Amino acid sequence: MNEQLSLPDPSTVLPTLHMRDHPRTSVIASIRSAGGAATQRGHLLRLMHDAGWHGLTALEATTIMRQRFPKMRSVYPRIIELRDTGWLLTDETRTRLTDTGSPAHVNIFNPDAEMEYARWVERETAKARGS
Repeated sequence: MNEQLSLPDPSTVLPTLHMRDHPRTSVIASIRSAGGAATQRGHLLRLMHDAGWHGLTALEATTIMRQRFPKMRSVYPRIIELRDTGWLLTDETRTRLTDTGSPAHVNIFNPDAEMEYARWVERETAKARGS
């Protein structure tokens, strides 16, 4: 049976810097992108949930997300943020080839987060309605 998780609201997770030594410009960019990152994170979470067990590689997710956010270069930082907070899992046993022919891990929505996801969607829907 799936255990119940208590996960942070994706819109409140701070953007992550992924390099060990962050140049000052990266720190500034991360701070400036916080609002957009929260929006992207929410859309990505829905996308990954809808992908189900099939999941998506970072490249596949980026391709889909660029339809909504044309200036987005990569969803990889958002994937890491959602993975680090428990919303996503990386299936280390599955890879799919990228457009360059390199293997990429498949990321999936954490099935144990289903109840928390339903609550989050309910809160987001209420916010959108102005309730």
